[in-house]
Amino acid sequence: MSAGFYYMTKDIEQRHNIDDALSLAKFFYRKALGSLQEIDFMANPSQYPPGERTAQSIMQHEIKKRVWAFLVIQDSYLVSFKHTYSVQLTHSQTPPPLNCSESLGELVVDGQSKILPDSSPTQTSYMLLQLKLTNLKRVLFDDISSCVNISPEMQFNMVLKTDEKMMALRRDLPSWMKSESLPTEAPIFVQSQWRTFRISYAHMIMSIHRTFFCLSFSEKKYCYSRLACLSASHMLLKTYLDTVGCGLVESWTIPANLLSSCIFLSLNLFLSDCNDGFDPHVSKSHFEDRETILQALQHIETSGPFNQMVKRGSIVIRRLLDTKHEGRSAGVSLTTDEITNLVREVESTMQEDDSETMGIFNLTFDEFLDFSVNN
Repeated sequence: MSAGFYYMTKDIEQRHNIDDALSLAKFFYRKALGSLQEIDFMANPSQYPPGERTAQSIMQHEIKKRVWAFLVIQDSYLVSFKHTYSVQLTHSQTPPPLNCSESLGELVVDGQSKILPDSSPTQTSYMLLQLKLTNLKRVLFDDISSCVNISPEMQFNMVLKTDEKMMALRRDLPSWMKSESLPTEAPIFVQSQWRTFRISYAHMIMSIHRTFFCLSFSEKKYCYSRLACLSASHMLLKTYLDTVGCGLVESWTIPANLLSSCIFLSLNLFLSDCNDGFDPHVSKSHFEDRETILQALQHIETSGPFNQMVKRGSIVIRRLLDTKHEGRSAGVSLTTDEITNLVREVESTMQEDDSETMGIFNLTFDEFLDFSVNN
């Protein structure tokens, strides 16, 4: 909830009569930390207070486990953005939250917690899927980091094994998550979960394969990574564009995920050696990709908040799309000079913007949390 309030746009604040979303973001983050301090998760996480097996006490305990699970999920994003993480799951005994009813009257049966099947969507069932998804990337990171002088071939094999685990997770998804299109007949929270998880899943595919994406243009043995990234990018963008305007709550990660997919497709257009118009099918596919990228950028830039991440991503993507391909050798990546000029162009454009239009959104959510705690 803290992240949701932090990235809440002005129109949504007005729609829900919220005066100060940033203050609410601070409030809920502190409540989350305070909730964890009330129970010794690391020492005795699965035990309820002695003599307390009421629905109220069980629900309070489950809420605390949900807070912990949420923090673990958020912590996993550091693997992608900072090549590290904070929560050591090997030292944690905290079990995942139960997939149980949100109603106190249905939570306990004969003194025992009533666990719902995976086919019954709840807030917790979605959280459990996100835990499984993010932990796959965490395990891959640990496996690669534990190897000294790891070869590209060995790392690629680890990526392929993680890809197989991703496919297994996909096969085992509950039926309500496997719908090919937005399940409009389902409750609104199920629709939001369907949309957000599909975007998260596609982005995770891109995340584990991205190291070998650009390598695949010069070394064909890594072509599977390129195909996986492009397929995931198409899926992510289609999921987003097909559900724009449905009134669904957006996770704070969605703009970053969208920009990633646009960058993958833009790099494919930029580096591809099939831009000579010889194959009309390829030309048509590239044209459609370009139009999809521009359509997605328009939505990201106008739906807000237009923060520095969105601004930087938009500049890079438009620069790649506008670059002419004539004279570029097949399979040649960006040169050092091109990268330097692109970085200078991005930073120069960022400095020209009026800082007042960016406001507090110049901070990332993590930086905002650090700022809130320190102050």
